[in-house]
Amino acid sequence: MKKSKFIKLGILIGTIPSTILISSACNGSTKKQEDKISELDKAKSDLSSVLEEAFELKNDLKDKKYFEISIPIVKAINETITILDDESQEYQALKNKEKELRTLIENTRIKKVSIDASFTNPSLSINEQKSNLFNLIGQANTIVLSLNGKKYESIKTKFLNEVKKAQTVYENNESKIDDFIEAGINLQKAIKVMIQAKEELDKLNTNSNKKNENDLIGKNIQFANWTINQDNAFKISVDLKENVRELITGKQLIYDYKRKHIIVWELNSKPSKDEWESAKVIFVPKQESPESDFQYSNISFEFDDVTNRLFLSYKTEKYNGYSKPAFISNEIYKTIFNLNPSSKTGLDDNAIPQTNNTVKETSNEGSTGGTTTTKPSVVGDVYSNLVAPSIKTAKEIKYESSDFYDSLEGKSGTALIRALRELQAKYRNNTGGYNDLYKTYEDSFVDRYYENNNQLLCIYAEVPSGKDPYEYNFSQKGGSGREGNGWNREHIIAQSWFGKAAPMRNDAHHVWPTDATVNGKHGNFPYGNVKTIDYKSQNGTIVGTGYEDGQEVVEVINEFKGDVARAHLYFALTYYDKSLTGTSGPRFFEKVNGINTIKEPFLKTMLEWAKYDPITQFDLDRNNGIYKHQHNRNPFSDYPELIDVVFGNNTSYVFHNHGFAKELIF
Repeated sequence: MKKSKFIKLGILIGTIPSTILISSACNGSTKKQEDKISELDKAKSDLSSVLEEAFELKNDLKDKKYFEISIPIVKAINETITILDDESQEYQALKNKEKELRTLIENTRIKKVSIDASFTNPSLSINEQKSNLFNLIGQANTIVLSLNGKKYESIKTKFLNEVKKAQTVYENNESKIDDFIEAGINLQKAIKVMIQAKEELDKLNTNSNKKNENDLIGKNIQFANWTINQDNAFKISVDLKENVRELITGKQLIYDYKRKHIIVWELNSKPSKDEWESAKVIFVPKQESPESDFQYSNISFEFDDVTNRLFLSYKTEKYNGYSKPAFISNEIYKTIFNLNPSSKTGLDDNAIPQTNNTVKETSNEGSTGGTTTTKPSVVGDVYSNLVAPSIKTAKEIKYESSDFYDSLEGKSGTALIRALRELQAKYRNNTGGYNDLYKTYEDSFVDRYYENNNQLLCIYAEVPSGKDPYEYNFSQKGGSGREGNGWNREHIIAQSWFGKAAPMRNDAHHVWPTDATVNGKHGNFPYGNVKTIDYKSQNGTIVGTGYEDGQEVVEVINEFKGDVARAHLYFALTYYDKSLTGTSGPRFFEKVNGINTIKEPFLKTMLEWAKYDPITQFDLDRNNGIYKHQHNRNPFSDYPELIDVVFGNNTSYVFHNHGFAKELIF
């Protein structure tokens, strides 16, 4: 085998100062070129490290029983060496190969787990079979931990049920040897099915961004730009009350060009002129196309009972009139729906945001007075126009040791949620008086991130990528009238919802210093995604009819969506037992088994905001500054993964106390 000259560099690169590498490679080239070369070297080094993992795994697969699963690893190793030896390789190609190789290694390790467990050996005693089952359960639980992320939700639940069944057999003192054998074989089968499903989902995820519509660019660049973003383009019609599988099985789906939605119809026929309007609507586009002649065609569907999903496939089409042929996409695009037997439609709606470069997004640049918007664009799991560096790009989080969270140590699931509520309730009465907030703000809402001028950071005045329309110091408290006149204390969760009661009224984790005029526009409306704009502030904050329930909501700019969402999630956790029946409160909160719960349309929005605007240094500094005065914390800023535990039913996460999150290290 040819030895890669870059494997050596991949091993040594960590010991060579980056300045030396850049200097020797560039020899006086521009800063931009230096950065590019340094970035390329880093990508090669990262890929070399993963290649070493692949070699280690290959050595673990020497036994002939692993022959079949070792072949893809050997092939991938050879391909990777070739890529590393190719000096013409670009950064993105190297990163794509790194991701592909990591996924292959992970899936191969899972296959090895299944092969290692054997329950068909008749010479094994009952204790040996029981031990065998115990080991397989442990390995299966390890596999569960690898199923992080929304894309695995549909296969994770079913697999967990199989693991629990095996656990029950293992823990039952009356189980016989045949019970252990049966449970082991069933769990092996479940692992095999799960591996297949995981590989399909990984493959789908890897290929989802590899869209090439070069042929369309020369024909109509606007149509090409619109087309390449058409994955996850559809949602379930809000008017649909029937089971989708029962409605469409044995029939066809057709795009209604006039009314812009997908209908179901009998095979080998089309609706007559009078039948289109009465046809059953199944799916509707998430975003309105920028041109009426941008349409969809070649629609098909497939129910996959392995991954528990419905795949809706389609091409895009630009209608050019009767006399000219239409432009049709080369690629097939997909929208994926999870199967959910408990839902009236039998599906969970597609929750993956659709990025579209041509459709007007609510990056909050629209005009006022009834302007219709669509939801914000997302690139790489974050909003596309964020400015402040976030946890997504940080190398690590620096923690300060503390026993504050000791009561959560080792807990998971409902026990962890219960302990969290108890912890928050224990310290929530330390908020102090209403006027104490002014002093708290001086340690928690200081602009060290944008203008970096130590002035007050107001989420309604800040323009992250440009000049702020106005600025405030900490003494410029004042009334409304017009923007820039002064700031006051704004309750992110409106006071009227909880009757202005303490300690909620005085809690700086959700009572923030903001422009008094925009605060007045907020009133007692919930926060949400605005569909039709009625008012827009100078930095792009908007008020108008919301997507969530068709009533007025307030939408902050993308830069602060996560901050606002985490304040809401903090409030729901900390004041889980308080009365929230005041004005507009019931729009957002409801009592479920005595616990304040965010209603589904708004919860979905808050979770999206928290995900796509991740933790920044502002979150950490605000949390630590407030703690200095109130002696309580927002745990979702210290440990953002707790959001998925409390609001996403993540039962596999186990809490380990690292202390207080102090700094993002880049």
